[in-house]
Amino acid sequence: MRIISYFCDSTKRVNRETVTRALARKLAFLPDSSVARTALNFYERKSQGLQPAVSITEWENLVFELLKQCADMSYHIVLVIDALNECATPEDIDLICIFLHKIVEKCPHVSLLISSHENITSIMRFREHMNQVGVVTDAPKTEIERFIDEELRHRRTELNKLEGNKSIFCK
Repeated sequence: MRIISYFCDSTKRVNRETVTRALARKLAFLPDSSVARTALNFYERKSQGLQPAVSITEWENLVFELLKQCADMSYHIVLVIDALNECATPEDIDLICIFLHKIVEKCPHVSLLISSHENITSIMRFREHMNQVGVVTDAPKTEIERFIDEELRHRRTELNKLEGNKSIFCK
């Protein structure tokens, strides 16, 4: 199994092309740290002489080719798109979801995990493939503080057991 992740950073406000290119780049590097032949061929074709800019369709086709190559090597792929709501525009979110839906439809060896701070209507495209988990932080502040205190107390106890308190982490 390979996990390919992308975090949509709110400070950069990414678009559809940025996400697609990032997925292509990460899929191009194989688990043995080599570069997929498909990606090398794409690079050689697109970097010779004066070329028009690579279109979004070409990037999406490259992603599909790389996913097919992973299937041929018996890799299950999990695409993780974190903070999808942080994309530049709602249209970008929609177009990314359309692309990801095509992947899920055409590539049975691919699973998808999407996170978002907001409900995104485009996500309903995945209805037939989807398990939705809602996570809310409605715990009161005192409960969260108690949880943190208990975790710290537990960690200190474990550290104290190490080497009879001779660890540099213990005072």
